[in-house]
Amino acid sequence: MSLKQECRNQIQRELKTMPDQLFDRACQEIAEHLFRSAYWQETTRIATTISRDREIDTSAIIQRAWSEGKQVMVPRTNFNNKTMVFYIITHFDQLETRSYGIKEPRPTETIEIPPSQIDLLLVPGVAFDQRGYRLGYGGGFYDRFLQICNARTLSLALTEQILPEIPLDYHDLPVDHLLTPNGFIK
Repeated sequence: MSLKQECRNQIQRELKTMPDQLFDRACQEIAEHLFRSAYWQETTRIATTISRDREIDTSAIIQRAWSEGKQVMVPRTNFNNKTMVFYIITHFDQLETRSYGIKEPRPTETIEIPPSQIDLLLVPGVAFDQRGYRLGYGGGFYDRFLQICNARTLSLALTEQILPEIPLDYHDLPVDHLLTPNGFIK
């Protein structure tokens, strides 16, 4: 097993054992920090995934964005070439469950958006270091996308997901900021 996979497994075990009430409160605190931030105030087009399991809850963030008139974009993955395309969604009914139980947009019901039209990209991950480097789920989708997207980047993370150091590869790119229940880390 690789060092990256060991790290992923360790963090995922910790998150699974976290009490629901503590996890939910941490997600709410992260969302409140986001909503008060310049990142949020200056954004009209936000790209994010649909969270599942023990990922920071994005449903409340998406609903708040809609209520404020912001456009929300969600990725659809192509596992053959490890790429993503983002689509504007206006309600959750435009999603379907695909590989690994991930909810993704139906292209027939949504509008594709080029990377250049994303203001803020919420980048998911399993673990992060203080410099903004992230350990994803192992597919490399975001590492590839970050190379072609110039949006501001932000990862939402519990303090348990921030490690002193994570294993890196030459192609790994950091996000601009991390946002935890305690606030921003640049």
